[in-house]
This record gives sequence, C-alpha cells and structure tokens, in this order.
Amino acid sequence: MNFLAHIALSGSDHEVAIGNFIADSILPKERALLSAQMQKGIALHHAIDTFTDQHSAFKNTVQLLRPTLKKYAPVAADVFYDHFLALHFQEYFNSTLKDYSATFYYNLAQHKNTLPGKGRELAAYIIQYDWLNMYPSIDGIHTILCQMSKRTRFESHLDKASLTLKEHYEEIGNDFKLLFPQLMQLSENLLKN
Repeated sequence: MNFLAHIALSGSDHEVAIGNFIADSILPKERALLSAQMQKGIALHHAIDTFTDQHSAFKNTVQLLRPTLKKYAPVAADVFYDHFLALHFQEYFNSTLKDYSATFYYNLAQHKNTLPGKGRELAAYIIQYDWLNMYPSIDGIHTILCQMSKRTRFESHLDKASLTLKEHYEEIGNDFKLLFPQLMQLSENLLKN
C-alpha cells in the first residue's frame, strides 16, 4: 500500500495517521522523538506492509507487473492500489477523498515541525503537490510514478508503469478489492490494542 491506504487505515487518530504516513522515512533512532500515537502508526504501517506482501492478491499483481518493472513491481503495485482506493474512497470510508485529504493535510501541517528531517520533508512535499488527490486519475498516477522514478538509484521503468496499469487494469482492480477489506479488518483489530 502507498500513502493513501496507509493514512486511511489509521482510524480516526490523526497522530496515528501521521506516524503511518512517515514510517518509511523515519530512522529507528528517531522514533523515540515521536508521540506514542505516532509510534503506534509506525507499527501499524509495518503490519500493513507485512500482511500485504504475503497476500496472494498482491503477489498476483506483482507478477503481472514484474516483466516490465522488475524489482520495482511491488512499488508500482502499491501506487496502483492507492489509485483504486481513491476511485472508491467513499465506499470504504465515510468521506470524500477531497475532504479527507484536506483534513489530513491540515493535521500534518500542525505537526510538521515536530517531525524528524525526512519526515518533515515528506510532509511538505505531499501537501505542496497534493499527492493524495492525484491518485484517482491515471495521469496523476503517471506523474507520481515519474517523480518516484527520478529518485530511484537504478533503472526502474516506473515512468512507463501507467501503461502496464492500463494493460492489466481490471485484474489489478480485482486484486485490490480482494485485499483491501482484509486490510481494513487487520487495521481495526490492531488499533483496538
């Protein structure tokens, strides 16, 4: 899952959502600088990733993408799943994507200065480019993947990934629909503790 799913699966606590959002940009030694709820969000992020990576639907999507995207297939799959979540956001959550993202950006901006270096940079970046509202369109997905491609150390072909999405659109969408309700249940159970 990419940013949208991680944030949305965080429940109603905005600090859990922020922790879930910045989890991959935080060094282990920086976690102690964060609130207990943000640390809970980081733990939730890792649980979501572990569950997703082991799920047969996600593995199927990755195999569809691997011929073109090689080792970056899981990265593209995460972004593609956020595309399908964005298209159907109101079906899963009691909000429009536009309203949800505006609230998240507001809360993130309120906490931005308390975040360690890369987390702060990531927060500024997602707000400035309104990344969450780019997910519903294939052009938005293409822009996101091109931006990601510029930051990879190796040839990723992420700039061509939207063509692969179009080629396997229905199957990837079906894989997402199989996985996401299970992720919602997993997250709900973890947040109860």
